[in-house]
Amino acid sequence: MSKLLGCFLPPVAIVLFLAFFVGSSAKLNCHKLEKNYTQCQLQKFRMFGLISTSVENFNLTKTDAKILIARDSEGSSTYYKLLLYEQNKSFEFYEHGKLTFFDNDAESDKKRIDTFIVEGNEKATLQIHSKLYVRGTKYIVEVFIYTLIIILIFFIFLILWGIFSAIGSVFRRY
Repeated sequence: MSKLLGCFLPPVAIVLFLAFFVGSSAKLNCHKLEKNYTQCQLQKFRMFGLISTSVENFNLTKTDAKILIARDSEGSSTYYKLLLYEQNKSFEFYEHGKLTFFDNDAESDKKRIDTFIVEGNEKATLQIHSKLYVRGTKYIVEVFIYTLIIILIFFIFLILWGIFSAIGSVFRRY
C-alpha cells in the first residue's frame, strides 16, 4: 500500500506546484465614468483563481506593452509584459513567455484598452482576463488529470487481476 501511495506523491506534488506557480491569473475591470476618467480594478489570483492575492484600484491613464529578451542557458527567451498606468505609477497586468500556441496577448490587449480609454462611451465597461495563464494552466492540468486517471485505471486493473487470480487458484484446488 505504501508503494501505491508513493506512486501518487510525485504527481500530487506537481499539481500543487503548477497550481501555485503556474495557476496564476489576473482580471482587469474598467468603468468609464466620464470622457477622460476611467476607473479600474486589477485583481490577481493564484491556485487557478481560488485565492485572490491582490486588488489594486486606480484611474487608468495609459498602457504599455513591452517585449523583453532574457538570456538564459538555452539561449534567449522572449517575454511579453503589459503595464497599466495611473499618471507615472505602473501596475503589471501580466507577464508571460512566448509559447508557440499562444498569440502575443499583450499587444492585442493593449489595443483593446487604449481604444476603450480614447473611444469608450461614458458608462461603458471593459473586462479582460489574462488569457495565457488561464488557458495554459487548464491545458496542463487536463493532461495531468487524464494521466492520473490512466494510472488509476491501471492500478485498479492490477488489483482486480490479483483478486481474480487468487479466487481462481482457490477453485483449482477443489
